[in-house]
Amino acid sequence: MYNPVNQSDNNADKIVGRDDNSRNYHTYLDNNKNNGTKAIVDMYLKILENSNNFLDDDTYHEVTESLLRYKSPKSDMKDLGTKLSEASRSDLVDEALELKEFTSKFITRYEASDSGQFILVNILATIASNHRAYVIPAIAEGQSRSVIDAIIDTKVIGNTLNAIDGTGKSITSDRMYGLMYFLAGNCHIKWTV
Repeated sequence: MYNPVNQSDNNADKIVGRDDNSRNYHTYLDNNKNNGTKAIVDMYLKILENSNNFLDDDTYHEVTESLLRYKSPKSDMKDLGTKLSEASRSDLVDEALELKEFTSKFITRYEASDSGQFILVNILATIASNHRAYVIPAIAEGQSRSVIDAIIDTKVIGNTLNAIDGTGKSITSDRMYGLMYFLAGNCHIKWTV
């Protein structure tokens, strides 16, 4: 028996005759969760929405140049172990070198992605600026290592983790410490004044 089907009142965005292998990607970014994330979340959304045009955007070129700057060691180069030892942190050398190496691979993996580059540059810039704003003055004041370590943990690592919360990227505090050691190894942040 033949059963007639009437679909005259149906509306469809796309009509598929057989298999539909297309995919839709949805990214949820909570803009209201933390005011400090707004710039990163907004740019990340722009990247997702304009992925075909983003390569021509001036912002892309600035992000690429900024990442290259952070990856390039400054001329007054000492190795990370020496820097930590001079700052009475020789107990951190092995872990710092391991995290720095692990982080270098992480950066290499994500630098080919527009959104990855943008997020990396913003994380590195946030770590560097928080370090300059909070750690360097504490070192200059002669604060104890425990006070400086607490400042690093809350003001540098904690603030940076808060800044990327809501971007859809899950990054741990170990990764943040690795990025900090990466910056220190390339002389973008200091441990002594």
